[in-house]
Amino acid sequence: MKENINSQNLILSKIKLQEEMIWKPGRVIFDEVIFQIYVSEEYKNSSRKDTDEVYRMSEIVALHKISGLRLVYVTTEDYYGDTVTYKLNDLFIITLQQKKLKPIDMNTTKKYFIILEGQIPFLSVKKDSKGD
Repeated sequence: MKENINSQNLILSKIKLQEEMIWKPGRVIFDEVIFQIYVSEEYKNSSRKDTDEVYRMSEIVALHKISGLRLVYVTTEDYYGDTVTYKLNDLFIITLQQKKLKPIDMNTTKKYFIILEGQIPFLSVKKDSKGD
């Protein structure tokens, strides 16, 4: 478990994100040039979405446009709506063959992910949210 958290933190640091982040007015967490933010179809159609809304929670996916890395964050809005906390829930890639994989590291210079089985070049990773 600790290795998994260390892997996630290593990857997050390479794309300048954190496991937990707090948004306040005037602060940018996800640069729209680098990330596409969307809500997955699975979450839109889930029963937990309705429950989450009652508790001012939501689930978003931040898609790193260059690599195709997907980061699922659970967001929680405070009572007054002036801060939103983002907590990482999952981190994965989807290959062009529609395989969902968990990277353990990435090389942003040479443009590939490291998975348990080897390397996956960024070129082999889906970089859009269509069908997600």
